[in-house]
Amino acid sequence: MKSDKQNQIGNCLQRRLLVYAALSLSIGGVVLASVAAYPPYRQIRTANTTALVFAANSCAVAIGEYLSQLPAVSGLITTQTKAREKLEDYKAISVTVHVAASARTKTSVGIHVSVTDTRIGMTTEQ
Repeated sequence: MKSDKQNQIGNCLQRRLLVYAALSLSIGGVVLASVAAYPPYRQIRTANTTALVFAANSCAVAIGEYLSQLPAVSGLITTQTKAREKLEDYKAISVTVHVAASARTKTSVGIHVSVTDTRIGMTTEQ
């Protein structure tokens, strides 16, 4: 039969073989995972970079459009403000003209009546 020393050497050799096998399988798995994961990682990184560049360009275009429309909007606001002021001036002048026309009509009626009364008065006295 085997001696205790041979049993210890056999057990030690078994443990070492088991540790080396597990270690080599682990290292092999890490290498395989790295090799398998690198191409998709590279594609994802490229896609993310492209997406970020596209988003930055889209923001730049949107800001450019906004800034290019600002003069038109400010011109429209200025035009509307001027139109509102002119309308207010027109309303003020229109009211003044209406009052003047009304006063002129009343005055002419008064003059016509007084002239008519005077003529009638003159003609009746003669």
